[in-house]
Amino acid sequence: MTTIGLWTQGASAQPSKGASATLQEQLLQQKATLKQQKEAILELGRSSGEEERDREAADYLETRRLLQTDLPQAPLPPKGYIALVKVEAVRRVDSEVLRAYPGSRPELHYYEVQARVLKVWDSEWRYDHKPFRVRAGDVLPLLWVACKRLRDGREVAAEPIWQEGQVCLVYELVPLPESGDYLSSTAYLSENLSDYWWAIDTPECWRVPRRSNPDDVLYRAKMRYSWYLRAWEVVQEPTLRVVSPPAELLQVLDEEAGFHQLPEERSVRLAWVTQRVQDKSLPLWKRQRALVYWFFAPEERETRFKTEESGGRAYARQQAEYLTFLQGLSEPLLQAYGLRAMLWCYRGRVYQSSSEAFEVWLSALEPFLAKDRPAEVRREAAAVLYYCVVYPARWGVAREQALAYAEAVRSQWEQESDRIVRAYLGSVGWRFCLRI
Repeated sequence: MTTIGLWTQGASAQPSKGASATLQEQLLQQKATLKQQKEAILELGRSSGEEERDREAADYLETRRLLQTDLPQAPLPPKGYIALVKVEAVRRVDSEVLRAYPGSRPELHYYEVQARVLKVWDSEWRYDHKPFRVRAGDVLPLLWVACKRLRDGREVAAEPIWQEGQVCLVYELVPLPESGDYLSSTAYLSENLSDYWWAIDTPECWRVPRRSNPDDVLYRAKMRYSWYLRAWEVVQEPTLRVVSPPAELLQVLDEEAGFHQLPEERSVRLAWVTQRVQDKSLPLWKRQRALVYWFFAPEERETRFKTEESGGRAYARQQAEYLTFLQGLSEPLLQAYGLRAMLWCYRGRVYQSSSEAFEVWLSALEPFLAKDRPAEVRREAAAVLYYCVVYPARWGVAREQALAYAEAVRSQWEQESDRIVRAYLGSVGWRFCLRI
């Protein structure tokens, strides 16, 4: 096997104006050497089948469901906009939308759905500190964009999906002033629900922040990344709703609503999670769902009011605390799902950490990678290792320790037989040098 050493020295330095010709030549040679190393590593990956394994690992993460139920799922985050509604009327509002939000695509179809509220799990919805009071019997003017994306990337109008009389669970709603004047200081003063379109996202026609027209109603409908949608394996196609939601789904939302009614103290909230996860009288899927609430527990004071380094230590300690809790659970699918939830929660966070905090975190994760652990657990742990450490170098001042560990796992990668675990360990072992 070809052996290629990892180059851990940065290569982004540019020669200063006063650098000698010799120094400039050395820098150019160094860049050329790094380029050759990158090309050699990529070729090694192609020739050894690593690229194929990488694709297989990515597909596994996207398609392998871990929640042990066939029931459709819905989220119940803190202050989440979720309601059980009955559709009373549906009409096209293309001209009104294009007038209020002129950046919207004129070739798409826009529908206003008059939805009577049957039930809410939180009567006060907050949007940028603006409270909206929502009660059973209120009418929400939902706004849905009929859009689908073709394989060639083009967006075309989709078939209508709303019908009068439908009972739906809708979530992740975003209030948009019907006037379109969303930047005005008075835009959200009204407490009248009918003064807003309650936009419901069409994920298939996602918009990229900073590359989209802010006056596009689809852009306004998705203003944040909600990691918990992935963690809970929530229904997102063709839009964020569950039609005729099963009684079991509504029941679990009733049960989980108790979490949000507890005092906002970390220890109290985590006690609720611990009790529910360990309650073996509950179906496994309900216990799995409860793990997500660990990440909704209030952060410790030193994390909320953090410097970069102290906040990094607190984050690392809290993650290690969570991993230790998972280690004490007996069911492999409960552990695997808990690792998946951690991946979706923390992959979007960038923070600083010390080498000591990194070692604590790594020591808590490594037992899940042991050869004698079930495949589902090892695969999720390997994904956490990659996405929460390597992609993209999340550990700040502990970066050198992360790089050293990445080089150390190369031998484990070469001996790994599980294709998914091997793909992630391989990425940890050599992908770093492609990002430096």
